[in-house]
Amino acid sequence: MKLDILYASTTGNAEMVAKKLLLLSKEAGFQSRMYEMNDFDFESFSKLKNVAIVTSTYGDGDVPDMGIDFWKSLEFRDTKLVNQNYGLIALGDRSHDKFCGAGRKISMKLDKLESNRIIDRLECDGDTEGTYEWSIKFIKVLKDKISGNLKMSPSGTCETCNNDSKKIANKLKNRDPKDINFNEAKKIFRPLTGKSED
Repeated sequence: MKLDILYASTTGNAEMVAKKLLLLSKEAGFQSRMYEMNDFDFESFSKLKNVAIVTSTYGDGDVPDMGIDFWKSLEFRDTKLVNQNYGLIALGDRSHDKFCGAGRKISMKLDKLESNRIIDRLECDGDTEGTYEWSIKFIKVLKDKISGNLKMSPSGTCETCNNDSKKIANKLKNRDPKDINFNEAKKIFRPLTGKSED
């Protein structure tokens, strides 16, 4: 299970929240990675399947500097993101006219592009209260959603697993696995992990 966490911070709070989410998701078994938002443009972002976004708001409801290039790439796109799941934490201050402006406009744009918001947006007022609870809930909902996407055969077993078993059986050709040398075993099993040859 993969999760990509994107953040844009001004004072460091958004980065801190993103790091906590990173640790919690890894503890839950995710292969998680964390990036500054500007590490992505729309093309690379559109390839992500499971995304968490943590952003503060800068100035008059603007996206912080470390996320502004990403936002400019996203703002006027109309390509749908129907195969993507996302959740978003917005940090802000109600003393400003546009409370959580950056998070709100990113979230609204992703909703318009049909990225699947799997949990309500969290809006924090002047602190990071609620981010831990939100992170725990987000991880659980995402994990349940990913598990629910597995195709099951009529016998109740995972179709992907069944197909992999058939591939292995065909390559073994009725031989006992313990009789196969290491190099041949690598060739048989490595394609199933999605890794290329060394």
